[in-house]
Amino acid sequence: MRFPIFLSPKMILIVPPIAIIIGILVAAIWWARSGSRNGIAIKTGILASGIIGLGFVLLSLYDIRTSHSSTAAIGYIFLPYCAFLVFAAAYLIGWSIATIVLAVCGRFWKKWDIKQKKWSVYVAVCIVALSGFWAFKTTARNLLLKKAYISTSELELNTLYGKAASHEDIELMGNLVKNPNTSENLLRRIYSSIPDSTFKSPGSGYSRVFSELARNKKTPPDILASLSEKRPYERVPIATNPNTPLNVLEQLAEDKDSQVRTWLCENHNVTREILTKLKNDPDKIVRNHADSSFRRRGFSDK
Repeated sequence: MRFPIFLSPKMILIVPPIAIIIGILVAAIWWARSGSRNGIAIKTGILASGIIGLGFVLLSLYDIRTSHSSTAAIGYIFLPYCAFLVFAAAYLIGWSIATIVLAVCGRFWKKWDIKQKKWSVYVAVCIVALSGFWAFKTTARNLLLKKAYISTSELELNTLYGKAASHEDIELMGNLVKNPNTSENLLRRIYSSIPDSTFKSPGSGYSRVFSELARNKKTPPDILASLSEKRPYERVPIATNPNTPLNVLEQLAEDKDSQVRTWLCENHNVTREILTKLKNDPDKIVRNHADSSFRRRGFSDK
């Protein structure tokens, strides 16, 4: 799917910061030309803080309320602290940009006669430089992660995997596994590169990679079988994966976790024999799901 240029990932990441900076510049120049020159940088900083901070709060609230994650409500606890940091950072950036603008105006447009202390200009330049560097690194990082998730080129995906493997970039590796265009061969390479010591820990840094491997419909059956043995924490997505081999499905039908047995009923590759067994499961929810799947697939009790 092709997006209009103004909705492309690069433009979405780049345009809003540019628009905010232009707004700050316009506000600073307008206040300077209006004749009221006391505290222009401070007023501009407050304006920037209000716009950026309020935007952050509203966007965060929207993300929390629309999230399908069961732990999304935790965001309400951390939101005030994050909002404070964003308000403070936005004020410093707004103040810094206005200070630099006023210093330039006072230097080249004598009629404005704006005096800025040298130390404040130096501090402002440092803040803007650091903010620009952080914004550049963050934007580049987000674009890299986006590319790993949506790229269709086999060569590009292999190049990204090389970066992920050489830098032990687990987040990038997780996005590669999540990409539906990632080939079976590359999935094998990713799986074989994971250290054995990480399989046993439920809080392993590779947890997202394991989870995406368990969900990916291109993951080879032998890897899913291996995951089911080494990573019991991924049994639910493995139970629903259409690539999961029959012998693993039979093992999952006897799993101690009723949630695993429940989701197993939704796997279209589950045999009539397995569903018949699950229809007599001790757990009522499992029995109901098994019975529903049994009838939906047209199986007969005879």
